[in-house]
Amino acid sequence: MLIKNIALFLLITILSSCASAQINREAAITVRLEKIKPDDFFLKEKKINHPFIFEENELQNILNSLFFSERTGFSSWGDERKLFAAEDLGKITNSLKKGLESAKPDEIVVFEVGTIDGRTEGEVFVSGALNLRFNRINGIPFSVEREATGMPPRGEFSYSSDNYKIIPHIAHAYFISKEFFGKEFKHLNWVIAAGNTNDTLQTGAVPPQPAISPPKTKEGVTIPERLRVLKDLNDKGLISEGDYERKKKEILDSL
Repeated sequence: MLIKNIALFLLITILSSCASAQINREAAITVRLEKIKPDDFFLKEKKINHPFIFEENELQNILNSLFFSERTGFSSWGDERKLFAAEDLGKITNSLKKGLESAKPDEIVVFEVGTIDGRTEGEVFVSGALNLRFNRINGIPFSVEREATGMPPRGEFSYSSDNYKIIPHIAHAYFISKEFFGKEFKHLNWVIAAGNTNDTLQTGAVPPQPAISPPKTKEGVTIPERLRVLKDLNDKGLISEGDYERKKKEILDSL
């Protein structure tokens, strides 16, 4: 009887542990709005298109396309891995979508995603296109030395401290800044989802109007062209002033 009770206790304990692990697997997501910091010299010069309305599927597709790779050596990288787990995508997408819709032009959306693999944190904002800047992935800081000093991540030329890089999708690109002597630096923790947004239509601005072609006659000649020809004939004395005015009135009346 004692052995049976012990076995039953162990079985309940194992099942409870499995259930707890399954429950904890779901990501805890925190989203907040923050003012752009005066010392964030990469952001303070940008025009931020907030608030911004994304289609949910569009935003989720962008997040689903994000991969990252950890540094394994001085100039070598590990295998590509999904940045966000499939089971967390819907919740993350919904939270970021609401944040972008609520943000003001001087605010960015700061997020934290906590799972049993570690905490992933960063910022998202729209400046011509969706920007995603990651400061930590699965508990790994992008740059230990810069995290300690509060300096912004520098990019791929800081081999000693950049612990991972985002793998851009074919439609994405790294943010590139110019530093000393005009040298360009890729920010391996900052990607721009190029081609995925339409600022003019979705931020509420008036969309550009299509160019209006000049009206044409039945023969396919535009009204301005006919008026120019008529004036040229008059200037050369080939028609009288009366004929010029009469014909000009006929052309204008046809509009």
